[in-house]
Amino acid sequence: MIAVPDTYDRALGRYETETGSCYVVDNQSKQGGVTLWFEEESYDFPDIPEDVTYGPGTLFDCTVTLTKVNSTGVDYVLKSKDGDTLFSTY
Repeated sequence: MIAVPDTYDRALGRYETETGSCYVVDNQSKQGGVTLWFEEESYDFPDIPEDVTYGPGTLFDCTVTLTKVNSTGVDYVLKSKDGDTLFSTY
């Protein structure tokens, strides 16, 4: 059996977390979902924020959980500048 890095990280609970300002855009894929942008880095997620206005001009304080090997998105949290949680996939 061949172990895929993403599966390996998830099985061992090996994750890394990135925090900072980000914006969220529709990733325009057939499967749906969003892309979170941290400056030059982007991460795709299938979960679309509910009841939250988002787009390139709307910044959030974000926490993103990624697998260590290939930085595949696992979970994310969007917070207002006041620290209120607006959306979470946890």
